[in-house]
Amino acid sequence: MNQGKVDWISKAKGLGILGIVAVHTVQRFVVPEHLDRAAWAGMYCVQLFFIVSAYLTFKSLDKETGVWNGSRFLKYFGHKLVRLIPVLYTAVLWHLLMYTARLGRVPGLEDRIWKDVFFGVTFLNGFSYHHINPWVNWYLGDLVIFYALAPLLYKWIDSSKKSILFFVVSMLIGWLSTLALARFGFNTTWYFYFWFPRQLPLMAIGIMFYHFQKSPYNDAKRNSLLTLAFVVSLCFLLSLFFQLKPMEVHVRYGLYLFVFSYTLFNHSGSLFNWLKVLGEYSYGIYLYHWCLLTIFDFIRDRYSINRESVIGFICCYFLLVMVSLLVAMVANKVFERPFFQFMRERFKL
Repeated sequence: MNQGKVDWISKAKGLGILGIVAVHTVQRFVVPEHLDRAAWAGMYCVQLFFIVSAYLTFKSLDKETGVWNGSRFLKYFGHKLVRLIPVLYTAVLWHLLMYTARLGRVPGLEDRIWKDVFFGVTFLNGFSYHHINPWVNWYLGDLVIFYALAPLLYKWIDSSKKSILFFVVSMLIGWLSTLALARFGFNTTWYFYFWFPRQLPLMAIGIMFYHFQKSPYNDAKRNSLLTLAFVVSLCFLLSLFFQLKPMEVHVRYGLYLFVFSYTLFNHSGSLFNWLKVLGEYSYGIYLYHWCLLTIFDFIRDRYSINRESVIGFICCYFLLVMVSLLVAMVANKVFERPFFQFMRERFKL
């Protein structure tokens, strides 16, 4: 991957993390409607990370050579988990300690937090919408499921046309499976939205982008783009005129954000280099900012901070971004890099 592409991806991730922090910050304030709407739009920025993650996963699999077997899969999968564990586990520990301090005692075995800890650190939260979102890490539960499936998907989806077909099938899977479970009495509102089949179309977009970028620009590629444009247009028409939802709202916004980011950042030069810094540490910011928000909640309640202050919201937002970035940078230097180095030397991951 050349430097320009790395720049684009880092900038897109920087934009995404700004949106995620914005929506979690505005939940603590009462601000004018236009500002509230702009901040709440950040909820769809997580979708951008799904698309980028799928794209990068297929790029990494492109470098793999040889025959896949059990030991090779375990090495690949172990490497992916190793990249996620240090920040996640420290964030979980941080949350647990703050929860304990707030209770004034060690949580009992019957307390929900232990279930959240278990589902979070094992990534099983990707399979349970009841525990999908402890400490804003539902994205990781879904992502790990995708990592497990990625080698098989990479083998099956080996062309632009197949990637478009997979995109269509993934939308149908998410829509129909949710509809079927709702008929059986499952609560398919809110947290069920985070369920893996509902997020699969976003990963399919990342796979499509991988294949479009990989193939030479010729008549076949042009035909594939026209086919994709037809599929997306048809989904929009069905949603608008027939009240059907083959393309979920979060998929649409994820696609919008992806196209916007690629268009804006792909040839932006040094204009948005400040976003690269946020993008490079976006994973740490993603998990640590929620820990810091918990501290803010305590300070707000203790000192009765005005929740209707626009200036207060703006100051809190920028302070949260900067402190989260600082914590993520320190964490990366103090234990992430040493942990990665140890795992490479000890287990060749």
